[in-house]
Amino acid sequence: MKQILLDCSRKKFLLQTMDCSYGLGISPTTGLPVHLHFGKHLDSPDELPSPEVVQAIPNVRESRRLHALQEYPAFHSALYSESCLLALHSSGSRGTRLEFDSFQLRSEGNAETLELLLVDKLHQLFVSLVYTVYADSPLLDRRAVIRNGGTAPATLQQAFSASLPLPWSDTPGRITHLHGYWAAEGQIAHTVLEAGKLVLESRTGLSGPFAMPFFAMDDGSATEESGDLLFGTLQWSGNWKIVVERNDNIDSVISGGINDFDFQWNLRPGAAFETPVFTFGFAEHGFGDMFRKIHRHIRTHIEPESTRGKVMPLICNTYGAFRSGEKMNAANTERAIQKAAALGAELFVFDAGWQETLGDWTAHHSKFHGTIRPQAELAHRLGMKFGVWAELESADRASSIFRDHREWFMQYPDQFPADDELDDSASGRMLLNLTLPEVEEHLYRALDSLICENELDYFKLDMNRLFTHPGSPVPLPEGEQSFGTRYVQALYRIFERIRRKHPDLLLENCACGNFRSDWGFDRFAFRINRSDNQEGLDMIKLHEGFLCLHQTKAAGGGCHISDHYFFDFNQREVPRRFQAFAGMLGSLSIGVDLTRADPEVMESLRRYGALYKKLRPTVQNGLYYRIASSYDHPYACYEFVAPDRSEAVVFFFAHGLQLQQRLPAFRLRGLDDRAQYASTLYGALAGDGCTPTELPERLGRQLAVFGIDMQLHGDLDCRIVHLKRKDD
Repeated sequence: MKQILLDCSRKKFLLQTMDCSYGLGISPTTGLPVHLHFGKHLDSPDELPSPEVVQAIPNVRESRRLHALQEYPAFHSALYSESCLLALHSSGSRGTRLEFDSFQLRSEGNAETLELLLVDKLHQLFVSLVYTVYADSPLLDRRAVIRNGGTAPATLQQAFSASLPLPWSDTPGRITHLHGYWAAEGQIAHTVLEAGKLVLESRTGLSGPFAMPFFAMDDGSATEESGDLLFGTLQWSGNWKIVVERNDNIDSVISGGINDFDFQWNLRPGAAFETPVFTFGFAEHGFGDMFRKIHRHIRTHIEPESTRGKVMPLICNTYGAFRSGEKMNAANTERAIQKAAALGAELFVFDAGWQETLGDWTAHHSKFHGTIRPQAELAHRLGMKFGVWAELESADRASSIFRDHREWFMQYPDQFPADDELDDSASGRMLLNLTLPEVEEHLYRALDSLICENELDYFKLDMNRLFTHPGSPVPLPEGEQSFGTRYVQALYRIFERIRRKHPDLLLENCACGNFRSDWGFDRFAFRINRSDNQEGLDMIKLHEGFLCLHQTKAAGGGCHISDHYFFDFNQREVPRRFQAFAGMLGSLSIGVDLTRADPEVMESLRRYGALYKKLRPTVQNGLYYRIASSYDHPYACYEFVAPDRSEAVVFFFAHGLQLQQRLPAFRLRGLDDRAQYASTLYGALAGDGCTPTELPERLGRQLAVFGIDMQLHGDLDCRIVHLKRKDD
């Protein structure tokens, strides 16, 4: 089926995703692309209104009407809303008058792309608006490419990826977004915008943590199962900005891209600047529909091909057991590797403490005798994969790289950072300057050597610094304020090379917890540290926000099951069963000190690992249904259904239940109405929670109408129900 339909005579374009349509047209008056529709499916461009109709705004003078609903507004004339493009031309002019010139269509695989060329003839500035739709995804991508075709330089002071005008409504929009801080990343918030602007942004140099590049917007009536939603995310790992604007009866628009804060790009003659991708979607069946569409796009277009359709390994990580001190040594880790293999672990990870210093990525001489190769070989002999942690982008002042190359570190030309000016003054660590080609090459070679020398199957990239001195002593060709953008571009180039050379390497993105949480970096590092906070009860709420941007199997971390690490956050003792069941929502990891684990503990961990392996195909590659949210109740229920509806796994969690509170029946979704399902309950009996209890068989229709009556009690109670369709 053709995904992009044209009405050439009227200059209208209809883009078709799997189940919705996006329409735009060229204004005959201004020559500008005008937004016509984004939402429910249309069959033909003939069904789209004309630009003249949508811009016929009553009681507004023509000079303003004709600038409304633009697909990509550039600062010019009577445009008073947020601009996507603000350019300073060599003449001193700041006005950019774009007009439609031509279009191109191209196909590649299961994707079709429309490219509209807009031209500012006076300044010879060319802007290509690029739209891509996919046969196997309900989402569409937008980006812009800005090229200087003149003979004089131009300066880009704002260069957003896209603008999405909204149909006017007298009902204020409700914006769902993600906010947070360390140990509380990705919390879900809802803001009703009566008038003005809601600005969501990051200025830290990373894409988080105080906000994450995601929005969803509805009229306030959408529920889990009903209501229309527009949503989107920026695929960018640095400073970003999304603006939701509602001013008067003409301006209602969402726009975003690279943050204009501390941004400027000197565009030389013949040069081009490409913005990051802004991905948009439409859901007409509530938030649950939105989640499932986001996860489908991730699985088909974001997730590295090496992990698509596969499951995540059972991991043992050293940090919860040994931290980074003296206990993290060769003897302890070798004993832990042997016991990890005995309990059925599939991947053993060396977290912090194996290295001599940050910056010199060699094994600690006194703790590991200068090499971790023996431990890697031991893990491999015992049938496990092996991986390490490293914080490549920063270095200690005690490192040789700092002693030999002070000029390689992030600094302003006239100001070398003092300890008290750093984001982490206690350690004296500094960030490397990736905008320097020699630093980019050094980091690539350091990581490649680490992988090859130790035959790594897994690499966990940390980044525990926010930008404090985003500058370079070496002048940048695009100007000093291009630093943040060039840094991210260099980071992407490093990991593009790593992916090409090591396509099967499992990468985890662990940036101070979840500070670099975006699809730009998810293309390389699919396992994501959801948060450094891995306390079982907190994980439930953190996971709901995480699933707005990622699929469930990506939810990483090192210590889901741990003796003490979780206790640091809330001083709350969390039962091991609750830790394990919460960890099974994502990519389960064990952080128990296995060198001290007695046979009873080992058997318990073995049984949790076996249950995780049994459930993970459905949980990690299934469809997500939020039956009851932890944001709304002192309990939560999450369901994961296999795409063919042959299995489902349902998690139940509760905390703070009082007065013998009776819970409602949990009505399941997504099952085959006419199929009979066998049900197995875990967690009802005393002990480790892995002993199964068989429940009566029920029809899928019964489970949808009457639900599961699951009574939980008091604090930190949990259950799992595994449903399997019976053969006909």
